[in-house]
Amino acid sequence: MQSLWSRAGQAHRCGCRVCDTAVSALGRRVTTATTRPRKPTFAEAFTACYSTMFASAAVVDAIRKEDRSRDLDRQLEDARRELAEAQLLRAMETDRITGRLDVDQPVLTSDQMEELWASLKEVYTSRPFMKESYKPVTLSVSELLTRLHEDHYHKPDWPTMRKLRQTDYERIELAILAEEVDASLPRREVKTRAQLHADSRTIVHLIRQLLKRAHLSQRSGPPSPSYDEASLMVKRFTQPFTFATIDPEAAQRNRSLLNQQLREIISSPTLGLKEMVGRVCYNLLVAPYLPDMHTYNTLIVTFDKTGHKNLAESLVNSFFYKRRLIPTPSTFVAIVNHYKKSNNAWRFLRTVACITGLDAETGAKVGRRLVEEIEQYQTSKEWRTGKGTTLNGDWVYKNLPLDQPLVEAIIKGLLHFNFFDQAAVFMVSCMKASVSLNTKIVQQVFDECILALDWRAALRLVRGFTDRPNGIPLLILNRGDDVAYLVSRIRVLIDVCGLSPGQRGSKSALASLNISSTKFSQFLEALDQADATSALNMDGSSNNLALFEPDQVASSLRSRLLQIESMFREQKFVEKTTRGIESKLMYPDFSMEFRISMAFHIGESTTKRSLVLNQEYSELLTPRIEQAGIKTRLRECEDFHKSIELSLENNIDLEQNMAESLEKSLEEQVNGGVALGTGEAAMETQPDAGAPIRAEQRKVMTEWFTQTSRGLPLPSAQGE
Repeated sequence: MQSLWSRAGQAHRCGCRVCDTAVSALGRRVTTATTRPRKPTFAEAFTACYSTMFASAAVVDAIRKEDRSRDLDRQLEDARRELAEAQLLRAMETDRITGRLDVDQPVLTSDQMEELWASLKEVYTSRPFMKESYKPVTLSVSELLTRLHEDHYHKPDWPTMRKLRQTDYERIELAILAEEVDASLPRREVKTRAQLHADSRTIVHLIRQLLKRAHLSQRSGPPSPSYDEASLMVKRFTQPFTFATIDPEAAQRNRSLLNQQLREIISSPTLGLKEMVGRVCYNLLVAPYLPDMHTYNTLIVTFDKTGHKNLAESLVNSFFYKRRLIPTPSTFVAIVNHYKKSNNAWRFLRTVACITGLDAETGAKVGRRLVEEIEQYQTSKEWRTGKGTTLNGDWVYKNLPLDQPLVEAIIKGLLHFNFFDQAAVFMVSCMKASVSLNTKIVQQVFDECILALDWRAALRLVRGFTDRPNGIPLLILNRGDDVAYLVSRIRVLIDVCGLSPGQRGSKSALASLNISSTKFSQFLEALDQADATSALNMDGSSNNLALFEPDQVASSLRSRLLQIESMFREQKFVEKTTRGIESKLMYPDFSMEFRISMAFHIGESTTKRSLVLNQEYSELLTPRIEQAGIKTRLRECEDFHKSIELSLENNIDLEQNMAESLEKSLEEQVNGGVALGTGEAAMETQPDAGAPIRAEQRKVMTEWFTQTSRGLPLPSAQGE
């Protein structure tokens, strides 16, 4: 191409201006094209490379910044979405933890508490014997009864009851956390050096108890360095605690941090028992301040929640018998739940007595005054008026303030120990005092009474509803979808009492149950009105009971069978209570003659029950007489029957003989005292004169009980 342009430039031109300009331009172009480019300098090359490098870096950085911005926008959007979901879950969790409280009623009025204190005193004074509480009366084992209970009364299943009976530890922990930062709660701190020293020794004793119980529970296992370190520290513990009153804010922060650490240690699933207890004790020893009531609450609840109830027992005993801490609102909630988890009915009832001031040993640790001090000094008005206090001996105890969580915990505890009658009494008192209860608590009371077919508790509830017809709307107020179920449970309770919900009940039946017919009619009308205004239709509800079947005769027969079983359970309860009272009449508080007659009566009743049981056993074996060994068993039953009948015949003569011996011994004691003529001589002579006779009486009684229990014939009275 360049050769062509070169030849064109050498071509002949005419000399005109146009041709001259064109040829000149072609020549310059050829010259420029053929000129070799000059080499760039080092500075130019460096500048070009430098500019290219930074331009490339700027482009790459811009791309990366754009990607980073997009990634941050995406992460921010995800965080916003997760935050919204967390807030929703938190609201749902709070709803679940608080148990769907129907009315926010954290504090009860003084009049309401007075009503509930009186009811709790009645619960404690009417408590059954411990034998009846630890071995309660149960229903008969029958497939027919079970089917009737499920089909006719719609008995709740065990998963539902297990869920109702569970303790909501999360709710208690939230209450304890709220109390830690509540400055309005009263505190009882040590003020003198002697008090600080005494409480320090108490904490050391508590730590030793925790270490001892942990060692007894886990004698072998992996190494526990924290347990060994805490054991050495408690043996040589000389570090005194500090007064919390010097810097209350620092003490509060330190104790809150301590409680948080204790919760994390106890709840850790990777720690063994001894290692966990060792860390807890180590933190208690190195803390600068004494553990307060919040620390006790935290340890009791957390130990019970993780299943270490024996460790929680040490904290409860330390609170009652070693420390003078003032309880917080959650303290007795934790203690009541602890005794429920420990299945200790006697301690649970004692806690109820402490709440109402009936326990003279420790009380509720709220406050107490001597009667002389109240009369002599000008004390506060509440001590002088006696409102909210209980007189017990020489002391006046202040009752524990009640709130809704404590009331519900007491009701759940009464139901746990099968005190259905007492739970019904307390619930009726709550209704009379207009105290709002959780829906689940009301449902559990109804279901437990129906599950046990407790006629006495059902009658208490029905009578309480009848005496206060407007209590039905208050009881089921704002219950939502649970109204229909609660109404159905009330109808079952009416049926258990023998009062058909479909009828108004006969006046004679109502009079025998001490129920006014007019009030009962008003109660049924209020129940029908509450049923009609419920959110669910009873006829279409799955909870509808089989009490309004088309075949009224069949429904009546089913109800009658369940009512008979309920009355049979009540009969067994009265029988067990009577036997418990009879055994208490053998105490030395009564005269010897009365105790001997009671011993004969108890022995005769036991012998007759053994006779009936032997007869039933014989009737069961008679159809199988052809089987091997049955004849021998029947012969033993016959021999036992004859020996029992013979012992019953000899008991009459033996009782008369012992009565005559007792009268004779009393006459000899009186005559001996008169003959001596001095009180001192009479006191010296009477025991000697009566000792052989009492020894003979004890010998006869011991032989009588031994031979009666073995089914052997007693010797004749003349032989004795």
